[in-house]
Amino acid sequence: MFFLIGVASAAMLPSYYRSRMSRTAEKMFAESSYQKALGKYTLAFTDQGIASCTPTGKSNIAWNAVDHVSITPDYLFIFLAGPQGFIIPRAQVQESTIAEVKAYVEAHISIQTTASV
Repeated sequence: MFFLIGVASAAMLPSYYRSRMSRTAEKMFAESSYQKALGKYTLAFTDQGIASCTPTGKSNIAWNAVDHVSITPDYLFIFLAGPQGFIIPRAQVQESTIAEVKAYVEAHISIQTTASV
């Protein structure tokens, strides 16, 4: 009985963790202090990775640091290794652009996965 509970928990835990992480990120981003601290930012997607420019600085993220990409009705989430990522409000970007970015990121994540195997 305990074995079956353990197997069921192990199978459901990753999806629960991702959904919980998405909900937490949405709540945190809705707070005004995060918007003031980050302000407007730009992202550039290249074959080498993601270049970001925020009021606090610039950074370049290699594709192998990107864990996964997720889309909700309100946001596009690009999760990096660890508790980092990019949150893109869908209301601020054209719907076709959101779909293109998601597909582009997914393609580059899969390229990195197959290159490292």
